[in-house]
Amino acid sequence: MERSVIKMTVKFILISAEVFLLLVFIMPIFKRVVNAGNVCGIALATALLSATAFSDKLFTVIKEIWKTSGGKVLIVFTAFLLAAAIVYAAVLSALMLSAYNDPPEEPANVIVLGCKVRGSTPSQMLRYRLDAAYDYLCENDGTICIVSGGKGKGEDISEAEAMKTYLVEKGISPDRIITEDRSTSTEENLQNSAEILRSLGLPTEAVIISDGYHQYRASLIAKDAGFEKTYSVSGKTKAYLLPTYWVREWLALTEQLLIK
Repeated sequence: MERSVIKMTVKFILISAEVFLLLVFIMPIFKRVVNAGNVCGIALATALLSATAFSDKLFTVIKEIWKTSGGKVLIVFTAFLLAAAIVYAAVLSALMLSAYNDPPEEPANVIVLGCKVRGSTPSQMLRYRLDAAYDYLCENDGTICIVSGGKGKGEDISEAEAMKTYLVEKGISPDRIITEDRSTSTEENLQNSAEILRSLGLPTEAVIISDGYHQYRASLIAKDAGFEKTYSVSGKTKAYLLPTYWVREWLALTEQLLIK
């Protein structure tokens, strides 16, 4: 009887945690955030929830499969893949965390990576990046800022123009802001920004301002774009959005590493 109660308690705790995990990845949908991150998160949480809810039947099936030599190989191989995936995700997360905030000791010029603009107004995510840029520019008077981002679907003006307007309205001199309004991706953001720095005779050394989860991949892209050195200063990311974007970044990083 006592063993049965413990089993039910453990099962209840696991199901509660898995339901919470499912809700974490569903919540961004209500804010019009749908991407590979929450799709994969929902799929994973649903799989875990199903495995826990039907654990007795699952263990019965596993026991039957284990009785054959081919079944043993299949189970061991599956377990190995799951363990490798967990280790891989942990390594990626450690690398992402290491690049989250890495400001330079001496002032360096700034590149703000573009993000969604709604009409002509920066999205909240982009405003967080711009607020981080504003703070850095106020603390480092001699630096310039490249705001990088072209005009995308649903945007009345380029992301660069919207970013410049936002910073100027907060008090940053327009003379310190350079607009790069041709790019449509992080790769183009950094390639075009590197060209601007070279054309001005400035070193290709810069502080990248983006969301923290994105900084490690941005640093890899910057290296490929020819930057001598990059640093990171991150904007705020809303807590309920972080898991979705974190998982999406795992996928984007994997693609980046495979292409490389």
